[in-house]
Amino acid sequence: MAARLGDVAQTFKTGDTVRLKSGGPDMTVVEVKTYDSGNTLARVIWFNSGPNGYELKTENILSEALTKATK
Repeated sequence: MAARLGDVAQTFKTGDTVRLKSGGPDMTVVEVKTYDSGNTLARVIWFNSGPNGYELKTENILSEALTKATK
């Protein structure tokens, strides 16, 4: 699915590694949905280090807030 940000279209698909444009951990896209409103949400997962070890986290994030992670 594509998200429009100015004149730049970014496309995310299941399995892509992304991160927030503002920074943070690398996340894996597990689902992408575009709604009638035109909003595109990416469901992402990542591991977070906590006091009891690693925790698997998941969240739906507007695709405009994401960028593909560099390796």
